[in-house]
Amino acid sequence: MRVRLIRKFANRLDGLDVSNVRVGEAIEVPESVAAVLIAEGWAELVDGPVPMRRRVRVLVVDDEPAIQQSLSSFLQNQGFAPFRAATIEAALKIFGEQEVDALILDLSLPDPGGFAPSGMTLLAYLRSCPEYAQLPVVVFTGKILTAEEEARIKQYRATLFYKPRPYIALVECLRRSTVHVSAA
Repeated sequence: MRVRLIRKFANRLDGLDVSNVRVGEAIEVPESVAAVLIAEGWAELVDGPVPMRRRVRVLVVDDEPAIQQSLSSFLQNQGFAPFRAATIEAALKIFGEQEVDALILDLSLPDPGGFAPSGMTLLAYLRSCPEYAQLPVVVFTGKILTAEEEARIKQYRATLFYKPRPYIALVECLRRSTVHVSAA
């Protein structure tokens, strides 16, 4: 399938090195690679049918509206389909209504019960549910964690990023952990 690069792409994709291809240059790539390059905004189709690729659905759970908005916008621009929630209740409602492929979770959410950081409570709950046991989770928090809290996050198979951290690092983590979804 022929695509034309519209932005510089400096990575390997499915074993194909396109780092030496100039912007505006058309190249022949497998359909799976074309689907990713087009969906992520790196290339445009030169000819043929547009390959179908499902956007990865990411739930952003953070009680700070500015972070919710900016992170969701960034994810959208990177080819993801973001959902937003500010509380555990709102997040659980989305999980009940939508298929979610990955989760970005703040730990310092309002916790009505006051027993534990509610982000950690949500993470523990999701890991106890068979349908979410393998869900890719990125914990994105400004809270300084104890060694015990970091160990719990590791135990729950989540990736930890401290705020402020460039959003592109989160995106790279999401791409690695959801490659099976985006190829579907």
